[in-house]
Amino acid sequence: MKVYKFGGTSIADGDRMAAAAEMVAREVGGGPAIVVVSATAGTTDVLLEAVREACCGGDWKADLARFVRCHDPIASRFGAGDELRRVGRVLARDLGYLARGVRSQGRVVARVVAQGEMASSALFAAALRKAGVDAVRLTPQQLGMLTFGGYSGAEFKREALPRVARHLRRLRRVAVVPGFVGATGRGEITTLSRGGSDYSAAFLAAAAAAEELCIYTDVDGIMSADPRVVPGARPVRWLSYAEAAELSYFGARVLHPGTIEPAVSASVPVRVRNAFRPDDPGTLVCSRGSGRGVAAIACQTGIDTLNVVSTRMLNAHGFLARIFDVMRRRSVCVDVIATSEVSVSMTVDPAETLDAAVEELATVAEVTRKRDRAVVCVVGERMRGSPRIVSRIFAAVARVGAAVEMVSQGASRINLTFVVRRRVVRKVLRSLHAEFFDGRSADAD
Repeated sequence: MKVYKFGGTSIADGDRMAAAAEMVAREVGGGPAIVVVSATAGTTDVLLEAVREACCGGDWKADLARFVRCHDPIASRFGAGDELRRVGRVLARDLGYLARGVRSQGRVVARVVAQGEMASSALFAAALRKAGVDAVRLTPQQLGMLTFGGYSGAEFKREALPRVARHLRRLRRVAVVPGFVGATGRGEITTLSRGGSDYSAAFLAAAAAAEELCIYTDVDGIMSADPRVVPGARPVRWLSYAEAAELSYFGARVLHPGTIEPAVSASVPVRVRNAFRPDDPGTLVCSRGSGRGVAAIACQTGIDTLNVVSTRMLNAHGFLARIFDVMRRRSVCVDVIATSEVSVSMTVDPAETLDAAVEELATVAEVTRKRDRAVVCVVGERMRGSPRIVSRIFAAVARVGAAVEMVSQGASRINLTFVVRRRVVRKVLRSLHAEFFDGRSADAD
């Protein structure tokens, strides 16, 4: 059994939803499968605005009308008018509750925001039936996809997996499931974090022991670099889970490692494909690595670096803990770290509280802050133990005259991370891509 997930842009209107349904029909034939869908593009924002209007005494009915107006052509095309009207009635009731100041606001807000996925899943099931597929919409309540952590920003319970698996083993047709939505033990709707539809699909893939989780989006897969910066960037045909996680953390936003973690734990391969180029194989993320010295390059911009120097660090217990306790209390996110006997360097997000953190650290150490930097991350399974690849990386950086200010070898040893000035990062990325992808072998070590 395969699990498919379609993002909001892939099913944004009737034509796109019909194309997605035809893709599923060709893939599954008459067999069982699971399709997870996001809300159609822009829908969640409309619902959040309706919630704000209702809670502030505004015109939430205009947002409700906008929601219905956006979905009505799709419902009419696939004969799903009754399903859309049911969703509309739920929204009118719950937004009315919020306007009247209902006490259990969190529960009602979750129910409102979930209606984007509830609507799209009902419409997609109808689109599949019109394409000749035996399809049914199943809700997280029906499948037992239980969550913890409140009504919003919830997470799935691991112990719910066996119950969900029993439901899926009995499946004999295509089930369309709303992403981003879970349930409490009492059957109340909960919502996950934004982007939670991938998490829903990964959870179901783990429960089904799926042969593959296929995530359809609007790009050709995970790219060798950001194509907006490097015109010659190309899709990476396969990556290991670890490679994909490193790239995602450092700026490749196609997959978030946290959202696909259930599939990774169950060793389910994850394929990222372009819904608008269905014949393109996309990127396969699995236990096997890319086999390349350098698989891809990612970057983060708009970060600062801090260099904290103190002789008190030498042979001192707890000094580093004191530094990071300051960052924790000031809610400053630390990403890359490099240390020596008397100093620690780190990259940080320039949060509003960073100035206060720097002032506090300056009472116990000398602190140097550098602004407007970029972190470059070079990832590849064969990088470990390969001095030649590392030397090629720094040679490519030197060719564009960029100064490297901080270097960190990842704990997994499949990535090399360094910091440069933001104003040179475009040149650095293009030079690195030319070195490893433009007509030269990245496999050489």
